[in-house]
Amino acid sequence: MDVVDKERHCEFISLVYKNNVPQIYTILRDYQIDPFLPTDSRGYSALHVCALNNSTTIVKFLIRYVQEFYKEKSQEIIHNWVNLKNLDGFTCLHLAVFRGNLKLVKLLINLGADPKAVTGHGLGVIHIAAQNDQIMMMVYFKSLGFMHEDQDYKGATPLHWASYIGSEMATCVLLSWGVNPNCRDEEGQTPLHLASINGNARIVRSLLLKGAEPNVSDSKGRTPTELARENGFESIVSLLNKPGWLSICGIKPPQRPVKYRRTLLVLFLGLLIFGCVSNLLVIHQNLEFFILNGFELFLFFIICHKNPGYLKKNPETTLLSLCEEYECNQICPECILKRMPRSRHCQICNKCVEKFDHHCPWINNCIGGKNLGLFYIFLLVTLIFLLWNSFMQLQILWHSQYSSIIDCPLLIQQILSGVSAFISLGFFMPVLLLFTVQTKNICSNTTTNERYSRTARGSLQGYERSDSDTLVKRDNCLRNIIEMCCNSNQIKRENIELNEMLENNDVRYTWVAKEYESLKKMLLE
Repeated sequence: MDVVDKERHCEFISLVYKNNVPQIYTILRDYQIDPFLPTDSRGYSALHVCALNNSTTIVKFLIRYVQEFYKEKSQEIIHNWVNLKNLDGFTCLHLAVFRGNLKLVKLLINLGADPKAVTGHGLGVIHIAAQNDQIMMMVYFKSLGFMHEDQDYKGATPLHWASYIGSEMATCVLLSWGVNPNCRDEEGQTPLHLASINGNARIVRSLLLKGAEPNVSDSKGRTPTELARENGFESIVSLLNKPGWLSICGIKPPQRPVKYRRTLLVLFLGLLIFGCVSNLLVIHQNLEFFILNGFELFLFFIICHKNPGYLKKNPETTLLSLCEEYECNQICPECILKRMPRSRHCQICNKCVEKFDHHCPWINNCIGGKNLGLFYIFLLVTLIFLLWNSFMQLQILWHSQYSSIIDCPLLIQQILSGVSAFISLGFFMPVLLLFTVQTKNICSNTTTNERYSRTARGSLQGYERSDSDTLVKRDNCLRNIIEMCCNSNQIKRENIELNEMLENNDVRYTWVAKEYESLKKMLLE
C-alpha cells in the first residue's frame, strides 16, 4: 500500500469517526476504497469505530455499500469484516456490547459476528458487559445460553471485573444469578479483594450480604481489609470489620447475611411476656401498667405483620424487557421489577420495599412507607413502657412494697424486680437512640437507608439507588412528618423516567447514492 492509499484510508476512518455519511460515500466512490480494509493505528476497522460510537446507521450504510458493489463476495467479506479483531483482540461485536447497543449487537450477530469470540486476554461478551455495567447485554447473552461464571485467561469471572471496575448494577445482577462471591482468580483474589482495592462501598456491602468472606487471604497473604487499608479506604475497612451493636440493634443497615432472622424477635417477645406476667402475678398489681403492657403487645403483633409496602411484580415480566424499557438503575434485578422512587431491595426479606427505611430485627419486618408511622408510635410506647417499668421496679425494690396475686418469697420478688429493671434499662438506651434517629429522619423527610447511603455513594450514573435529594420536596417539618408518617408522596418531578424514546432515523442508502450521482453529473456538465 502506497502513501496515497494510506492517507485515503486514514481520511476514510476519520470520516467514519465523524459520522459523515455523504462524505463517506463520496470518498468510497471517488477513490474506489474497499471499506473493509482501512484500519487505524490501534487496528480499529470502520465497524470497530461505528460500534464504539454507537453508529448503527453507519454500519447499515457500509454493509449496504458492500452488498451493492461486491455482490457475489459480499457475504464472505462481511463475515470476515465483522469478526476482524483489533490489536487487543476486540471485535466490533465486543465494542457494541461494551457500549450496550442491543440493536447493533443483534445486527452484527445476524451478519455473522461470532458471540463466542474472546479478546486477547480471554474476555467474553459477559465479561465485557460487566466491565461497563451493561446489564441488558448480560441478560441478553444469558438468555442465549452464555455462562456468567466463565473465566478469562487469568481466572477472573465477570463478577471479578464488575467488582474491580465498580459496576454496581452488574454486580447486583451477577449476585442475583447465584454467582459464587468467594470464587478466586489465579492470584487467589476474590471479588471482595478487588472491590476493596477500588474502594466501592456499595459493592463491598453487596458482596458481604451475599456471603463474601472478609478474612480470606490471596496468594500473597493479603486480606480485603489489608488491601483497603493500603489504598487508604478507611470506610471500606470499617465495613469489613465485624458488625457493631448499632447493626445488631437494627439502627444501621446489616453488613452480613442474617442467619437467624427470628432470634431477636423471639427474645423481645419473651421479655414483653415476662414483664407482663411477672408484674401482674408475682411482683405487684398495677392496672394502668398492665393496660400499657397489653397495648405494647398489641402494637408489637400489628407491626410484625404489617405490610411495609412491598412492591408487586408481574410474573410475566422478564429482566430483558425491563432493561429495554427503563434505565438500569430503575430496575431491581432480584425482584425483576421497576423500582419506585425511594424504594430499595431488602436483602433479608428478599423483596423491594416502597420508601425503604431499614429491616428491623426486633420485629423481623421491614420498615417502609406503609408502616413507618405505626413503627414510630410503637417506639414511643416502648420507650414509655421501659421508662415506667424501670422507675416502678426500682421504687418497689427500694421500698420493698410488693402486692402480688401469687404468694411468693420476698427474695424471689426482689430478684424478679431487679431482673425486670435491669432488662428495661438495658433496652432503654438502644430504643431511645433508635427513636431519636427516627425522629430526625421523619422531621427531615429522610429514611435511614438514604442517610447512610449518602456516605457511600458509588459509581451509578443518573439517579442514586437510595438518594432522594433530587426527587423529594423537603419544604418544612410539618410536611415532612405528613409524608413520612402518612406515606404521602411529594415528588418534585412526576416523570422521573429518563428514557428517551426518540431514535435517530436511518440514513437511506438510495438517497445518498442518488445525491452523489446527481452532484457528480452536475460537476461533469
